[in-house]
Amino acid sequence: QLSNNSLLARPEIKLLLCCGTTHISEAKAEQIRSLIQTDLDWPFLLETAGRHGLIPLLYRHLGKPGTDAVPPSVVERLRNHFYLNARHNALLTEELNRLVSVFDEQGVAVIPFKGPALAEELYGDIGCREIYDLDVLVKREDVLRAMDLMASLGYTAQSKFTKSQMTAYLAAHNEISFVNEERKVIVELQWEIAPRYFGFPVAHLRLWERDVVKSRSGFLFPRPEALLLMLCVHGAKDLWGQLKWICDVAQ
Repeated sequence: QLSNNSLLARPEIKLLLCCGTTHISEAKAEQIRSLIQTDLDWPFLLETAGRHGLIPLLYRHLGKPGTDAVPPSVVERLRNHFYLNARHNALLTEELNRLVSVFDEQGVAVIPFKGPALAEELYGDIGCREIYDLDVLVKREDVLRAMDLMASLGYTAQSKFTKSQMTAYLAAHNEISFVNEERKVIVELQWEIAPRYFGFPVAHLRLWERDVVKSRSGFLFPRPEALLLMLCVHGAKDLWGQLKWICDVAQ
C-alpha cells in the first residue's frame, strides 16, 4: 500500500514513518518538528495511521511538548485512541495472566510471543502497540490438552473437528482460534510459527530447549534472535500488510 513513490513522498507518510518507533534521535525529532509545520492533510494521516496500527506511536510523539503545531482536535483524537487502546491492552494482559497461570498449574508449557508480552518487551509500554488478540505457542503434543484448558477458561473453538479430522489438521496447519464471548477475547493457540507450506517448523528455533528467556512479566518469551525470525515469518505470511509489523522488527 505504501510502495508507490509519489505516496512515499507525501509529508504525511514521512511523518508517520518518523514516528513508527520508540527510539527518536535528535535529528529525527527535528524532522518531526519540521514536518508538522507544513500543510499536512491530517485526516489522511490519521486514516493511514489507523489502518497500519500506528496511532499509539503517533500520539507518543505528537502529543508531547514542542509539537504545538499539531491541531488540538488531532491531539485529542490521538489521545482518546491511545488511552482506549491502553485500557483494552490492560484487559488483554489480565486475561493472558489468567491463561498462563492455568496452563502452568496443569503442567502445559506455553510461550506468549505477540500481544501484550511483545508490546511490553519491545516497546516498554503495552499502550504503544495495538493488539487484536492473544497468540500463545504450545508443544504439538500438548495441543489437545491445551484445547481442553481453553474450554475450562470459557473459550470456544472456532472450528470443530472429529478425532481423525483433528489429526489431519494438526499435521497440516499451525493454529486454531478460540473466542471467549463473555470477555470479548480471541486467542490464537499455535503449535508452529507458520503453516506447513512455509517450511519453517518451530523445531528450527529450538524454543523449548534454549531459545527462550523470562519476560519482564515472568512469562516464557523468545530470545531476541528467535523472536526476530518469528516476526519476519509472521510478516511474510501476512504479506506485511501493516506497518506495525515492520515497526516490531525495527524495535
